[in-house]
Amino acid sequence: MISRKMKTSLQFLVLFVTINRVESSCKDKCVALASYTIWDKSNITFVSQIFSTAIPEILSYNPQITNADIVSAGAKINVPFSCGCNDQGFLNHGFVYSVGSEDTYSVIAETYFSGLTNVDMLRRFNSYDDLNLKSGSQVNVVVNCSCGNSRVSKYYGLFTTYPIRRGENLSTIANDTTISESLLRGYNPGSNFLNKDLVFIPGRGIDLTITSDFSLVNIELFNIVCYIHR
Repeated sequence: MISRKMKTSLQFLVLFVTINRVESSCKDKCVALASYTIWDKSNITFVSQIFSTAIPEILSYNPQITNADIVSAGAKINVPFSCGCNDQGFLNHGFVYSVGSEDTYSVIAETYFSGLTNVDMLRRFNSYDDLNLKSGSQVNVVVNCSCGNSRVSKYYGLFTTYPIRRGENLSTIANDTTISESLLRGYNPGSNFLNKDLVFIPGRGIDLTITSDFSLVNIELFNIVCYIHR
């Protein structure tokens, strides 16, 4: 039988393939969001540093945060980042993380970057021995993203890269975001929507003037933001 770890690795590999196949063009560039879960020793300053994103910019996507110095562990926040095509033909953003003492690929991927990447991705884009990372080394952290696909829907333009947490699945995400399961599947072909899978959640209409149902699009965005921040 295939182990859970191997399944997760294969799902990330499938994501590479499907991103390249589903996107109409890998020339796309856009702003994307990363769904990040605050952990007990992290704060907005830490998130700002590892994503190289200014605190005011992060706060602009998180209206629920009234005090940047007080964000509870377990809270989900949106972190904006630029999404573009790399030389291997899929949409992503490459962050650079400076290794600290006792850091491992597992800690970097699962804790510091909140499951937005995984150990196999770090191994793929780095030559370091993950069992002997030297303090001060610069690790490439590649996070997948989406700029949408007009063949699925033309009414969405802001996508959240979302690591599925324990207890979540396609049905719970569809229910909490009011995005249909079929639409979520359309943007995430090949995903089983299991714990630790990485999926893209559509958020904002590209052009609210192109549909008379623009108020519905706004409502869907509001619901998605509320869900991601739970």
